[in-house]
This record gives sequence, structure tokens and C-alpha cells, in this order.
Amino acid sequence: MESRKIFIRRVASNDVVTFNNFNILKSAAESLGLEVVDTFSIKECLRYGKRDDIYIVTVVSDVVRLWSRGRKNICCWYQGIIPEESFMRNRSTLRFTVLSMYERFALNRCKLNLLVSDSMLKHYNTKYHRQYGKSSYIFPCFNTEVHEKAFMYPEKYVKNYFVYAGGLDVWQCFDHTLEVYKSIEALEIPGTKLIVMTKNQDYARDKIIEKGIQNYEVGFTTPDDLPNVLAKCKFGFVLREDTPVNRVSTPTKLSTYLSCGIIPIYSECVDGFNSLASKMEFVIPWKENGESEIHVKSMMERRIEASDVLSEFNTVFDSYYSNDYHIVNIASLLSKL
Repeated sequence: MESRKIFIRRVASNDVVTFNNFNILKSAAESLGLEVVDTFSIKECLRYGKRDDIYIVTVVSDVVRLWSRGRKNICCWYQGIIPEESFMRNRSTLRFTVLSMYERFALNRCKLNLLVSDSMLKHYNTKYHRQYGKSSYIFPCFNTEVHEKAFMYPEKYVKNYFVYAGGLDVWQCFDHTLEVYKSIEALEIPGTKLIVMTKNQDYARDKIIEKGIQNYEVGFTTPDDLPNVLAKCKFGFVLREDTPVNRVSTPTKLSTYLSCGIIPIYSECVDGFNSLASKMEFVIPWKENGESEIHVKSMMERRIEASDVLSEFNTVFDSYYSNDYHIVNIASLLSKL
């Protein structure tokens, strides 16, 4: 008798961002001792998969296709609230309605729903007037492990280097980040500097000059070399607009910063991380009422021990951002399928 299989259907468009998470899913599946088929093709899942096999997907339309072909052991990882993201881009009520129908179908039919944050669970519970807690597991996006050497970089917590690393899409709020940094630079604390690491260096430099920022550096490096750049930075920006899409998100940039000992300056609307950060000392939730400048100034002038930051951030990487932690938990849940 042919043994059961676990099919993992990756999505090529975002595999760079979610590479680590997909590998966690693969490791969890492999730990069950079943044959694992790692593929980018839903057609391959349908062609070679049997009714009793397990399917892990990230697209709700895949759930519909699998279910309609008699596959019932389905797990879906929801990386964002797609109907709301679509409406922000297209302003199409019809498209929002259709995507929501697919989303609701997937949530109700999947035996396991992997959600990126508690806020996403609350969003679905409210939107569809149903409690999904029993069929859900919180699986945040993250892509790195702790780089202990970065915490020990000479004068890391003496110099006040601020970093922005990533793209310059509108939703990443680069303009607002520059405005916030400008207000920090106005405090005139010695050793303050902005480091921007992005592919679009000319655009970033033009924007920085336009804002009148004085002390800055613009560059770009590979993901593998990025920890060497982040090692000299003390603070990192992750600012977002207060929208449903951002409230449920878990930006991978946060795990990248924390892994290198960087104190994040983040928008409180990122609820998933904000709940975690409420128990942390070396974080700065950004408020638009002037309080945060005082918080930043205090942290800039404070004597900080690298060992204290490492101890706190290690706690986060022992569970919330831990590969092993999620592999064990997800494997246990998959085994019940």
C-alpha cells in the first residue's frame, strides 16, 4: 500500500521573504516520517496527490481547488489579509467581495490555519463572526537567527546610528521615516547618523537631501552581508500606516533588526509585535504625539550593556522567532491531520 505524502505548495513571488518559514514547514512535515513533496505547482499536487494526503498551501484559491477535488487534509498559511490588500491597491468592491468569499471558504474548510499574528486571528473572528482559535496556530514571518557578534560591535550602543533597511515602496513609509529621523537629528545629540540600505540608492539620497538631513550614509549590500552592516547600528525604523493590513502583519524587518541587536522604532499599529514588545525593555513604540522623541532621547543618552540587550532578544528568539519551536508545534498539529 502506497504511503501518505505531504505536499507543500510554495509561491515563487514571495519565496525570498518567506524562505525560512517554508523551510520550517518542510522540516515539520519531514519530522513526521512521511514523504514530502516540495513544489511550486498546484497542478503537481492535484496530479500526484491522493485523497488522504496532507496539503500545505498559502493561496486560498488552492484550497478551493483541492477541496473540490476531494482533498480534505488541508493546511493554509495566510501571510496577509489579501482582500483588504487588494482593496487598498484597486479600490474594487467586487474584487474585495470575491476574494473574501475565497478566504472565508478556506478558513472554514482547512483543518489547520496558520496565521501570522494574534491580530489576524481577531480580524478573521470579527470579519466572519466565527471563532477560528481551535483550528489556528500563530506562525509569524521571520527570516533569521541571532547574530551574537553583532551585539558586541565596538561602541554599538554608544554611537547613535539609526538604520532603515529595505525597499522604498509607499507602504513602507520611507518619507515618514525620514521625517521622524529629522526630528531626532534636531535633538543635536553627538554621534547621530542615519544609514539607509536599499537598492534604489539614488532615490533614497534625493529624498534625504530634500528633507535636509545632515549626517547620513546610503548603500546596498547582499542579505548575507547585511548583518555586518547592521552590527554598527543601534536603532532601526519599522514605521507603518495604521491600516487593517498593517495591524495584522509581522514585518520580517523586525526579526532582522532584533537578530543584530538593533532597538526597533516601530509603529504601534503593528499589533502582533506590539503585544510581544509590551513585555520588552529595548524597544520604542512610535507615537505621533511627541512622547516618542523623549523616549528616543532617553535611550540615546542611556548607558546600555550589550549583554542586557542580547539576553532580552534571545528570549524572543527562543520561541516567537524560533525555528525549532515552530517546527515542533506545527509537526504536532500536522500529525493530527
